[in-house]
Amino acid sequence: MAQSSVRTTEGSLETAACEIERLPEELLAAVISLTSPPDACRAAAVSRTFHPTADSDTVWSRFLPRDLPQFAEGELPCTPLSKKALFRCLPTNRPSSHANSWYLSTY
Repeated sequence: MAQSSVRTTEGSLETAACEIERLPEELLAAVISLTSPPDACRAAAVSRTFHPTADSDTVWSRFLPRDLPQFAEGELPCTPLSKKALFRCLPTNRPSSHANSWYLSTY
């Protein structure tokens, strides 16, 4: 698979993959949060630049249910340290959660 190259303002060639890595983290978080939990895990797996953004609380707070109640201590099977960890602690009886479980357990 050939990568496309772009010419920088200095005149040197860079791959298009490098260009996306120059985007601000806030923009990457906004884009990744518009996807799904498995897609966020894929983004984290394919790029060192995407990994911290795709795992951020900013992204994972968008995947949590809007009507998520406050949990009493000991109510969840684990104590989440992040929004992604909280998402993983939620009951798995949501639609399509079985298909998503591999990505969430792997990444």
